[in-house]
Amino acid sequence: MRHARTPVVIAELLLATLVATAPRSASADAPLRRRWPLLEQLADATIAPPLPAPAAFRATVDRCLAAHYENPYTTLPPALAPVDQRVTTSVYPGGRFELRAAAVLPAPRAVIFELPAAPADARLEVGYRVFRCGRGAAGRALTLAVTVTDALGAVTTRAPLPGAFGPGPDEPRWGEVAVDLPVAEGAAFALTVAFEVEDGGGDVLVAWADPAVSGREPGVAARGVADTNVLWIIIDSARSDALGPRRAFASATPALDRVFAEGTSFTSAWSPSNQTRTSTAAMLASLHPSTGGYQSHDWALARRPFKGFLASRPPFVTTALARAGWRVAHIGDNDFLWATRASGGVDVGFPQVVDFRVDGDDARLASDAAARFIAAHRDERWFLTLGYLAPHTPYKPPPEWLAAAEALPGPARLGAHEHLPRSYVGELMWVDHNLARVLAALDALGLAQDTLIVVTADHGEVMMPWHDCASERVKLRCGFNHSVTVYEDELNVPLALSWPGRVGAGRVVRGPVSLVDVAPTVLALLGVDADPRMSGRSLAAGLLGAAPLEPGVVMADGRLASAVRDGDWKLIVHAPDDDAGTRARFTEEGGRWGAEELFDLAADDGEQENLAFARPDVVARLRALLDAERARLAGRYWGSTTATGGGAARAGGR
Repeated sequence: MRHARTPVVIAELLLATLVATAPRSASADAPLRRRWPLLEQLADATIAPPLPAPAAFRATVDRCLAAHYENPYTTLPPALAPVDQRVTTSVYPGGRFELRAAAVLPAPRAVIFELPAAPADARLEVGYRVFRCGRGAAGRALTLAVTVTDALGAVTTRAPLPGAFGPGPDEPRWGEVAVDLPVAEGAAFALTVAFEVEDGGGDVLVAWADPAVSGREPGVAARGVADTNVLWIIIDSARSDALGPRRAFASATPALDRVFAEGTSFTSAWSPSNQTRTSTAAMLASLHPSTGGYQSHDWALARRPFKGFLASRPPFVTTALARAGWRVAHIGDNDFLWATRASGGVDVGFPQVVDFRVDGDDARLASDAAARFIAAHRDERWFLTLGYLAPHTPYKPPPEWLAAAEALPGPARLGAHEHLPRSYVGELMWVDHNLARVLAALDALGLAQDTLIVVTADHGEVMMPWHDCASERVKLRCGFNHSVTVYEDELNVPLALSWPGRVGAGRVVRGPVSLVDVAPTVLALLGVDADPRMSGRSLAAGLLGAAPLEPGVVMADGRLASAVRDGDWKLIVHAPDDDAGTRARFTEEGGRWGAEELFDLAADDGEQENLAFARPDVVARLRALLDAERARLAGRYWGSTTATGGGAARAGGR
């Protein structure tokens, strides 16, 4: 039996270690370090000796790297495209997968960058992973050589890279190295980065993971709004009536309750989709699936339309902030979300993804990794999404948290309609327990005041009895599951934004907003321009108290149905092959398979009474509104008023 004190002792030791070993800023008000990524600058760099022909080099990469794919939205010219790779390594036991954005180059090689102005305290930062092809490459030593050339001459620093060659091509460890650059602030200089390999046979490829020059911006002496971190917490399958101001039972999640209390929360925040892949892409790009043309009608995300979407250079908040100088990463657990398998994962622009695929212990592993990430990078600005797979079905929390949930006061099931299983709440409590260590790390490291926290979910979970069903079309059951219906069970998710001293604390907004609004809001709060193609609207002025937070029209794209909400009216439009025959969908006039559902959420928040036949005027108005909104957003994104990809028309029943 686990000793009751053990988790507390471990947490205290972890926090003590983080505080003791974390790097320190020059002063409390000094600007945080920012990063100038080098990977996209390869097009203007000199590579010596020149690379092999693209086809030959691509064949070498395919032969030597176990798990990789070319960056689907690289900005490099075709001749350099094989260099821009997404490389995945895995660790078993432990279930740790790590995806890195990397420049994969043959070694020995040197790359020379001409940089116009050095930051203060300039430093080169690069991860590395070495892949060997052929027996002759085994055991050969690797050295990093960094040369700075400026008006005063050239200075070279050499550093051996221990452990660069593992026992085989699947050895998973990424090395990390940082080299101080001896150059005056503001001076132009040439930076030569070379991986040198001792003589020997066999091909050697080096993956240069997320290479960047870091430092403090020239001429900036004091910390500003841009010196703010972002911790974006995504809790899989979390319903809005289980967390935050809509919760109708005793507090079970004190750490999350604190974030809601210290920030502004929303009771009617809609996910743009009802399944993880599409909702995550839509959230981070601020683009509805029907707008981007990647709406999915099956369990796996269709590869062709999603590749077409990526080819359009989506405005992911991840790529925007990486280019603006933030260190960008994701830590969590979702073994099919990220593009590390052939089963249809997505790529949404993270230079680094750490994914723990361990049933039962993933929340602890992800939380500890997040706390270590925060400590390691406390001296720089960062953007981190932290994903928790719980409370995803089948709701199996650790025994102590199931017992804690069962001990909560109230009926056998919890919630406004007494529908939340205790096991589901126990998983939320397990997540909260682990998240508490991450929030404590922010406090202990003095970063709480400089961190914008977002709490939300990718989608909800069907638990209302009248929304239960079974779909032969997608081979799924609706109840205690998701991704079939577009009722509030699945679309209405928790949302809170907390930024102490800036975002209004304790405020609750009841009008509808969409998760596509979050990315442009985060960018606006950080002072970074949002891409005008984004579908969402910035809520920053309202959060900062400069303007009222006005409700808006929101819409969502499911597999076989779409929805739009204007005020308290909500319309669901089913595709012709949508066989989700719920009790809520049934009407005496239209029968079980009605094409539309209409609900007045002010009078019927559980969506039990379908008013589609009783109020054809509202149906017509909302359907026209959905069509017009789709056309407007597609025109903004694609430069025309015609939606592309075919997804919008099918799910909308047009």
